[in-house]
Amino acid sequence: MEQQVNFNIINTGDKVRFISDDITITVDNCCLTNGKHLIANPSSAKAYFVCCGKQYNVDNTVGAMTVEDWYLNELVPKRQMLDLLLGMPA
Repeated sequence: MEQQVNFNIINTGDKVRFISDDITITVDNCCLTNGKHLIANPSSAKAYFVCCGKQYNVDNTVGAMTVEDWYLNELVPKRQMLDLLLGMPA
């Protein structure tokens, strides 16, 4: 069963922001297809999250085609790994 993501979606006119937990994804344009937000230009999609008080910016270099896939398959695991690494004592 595929995991469901509930985003707070903000349309700013020229960009669309998807916010869930502490991760924010920004895309130029997207459309809803089969229950997922298809990114019109995947290489221009950007995301950021804050970990231990520092902001980390992530580009969609893998070329994920939907906001949901990028969030679940790349962004959440990266944030979780960073949390683990930075939370460990030196």
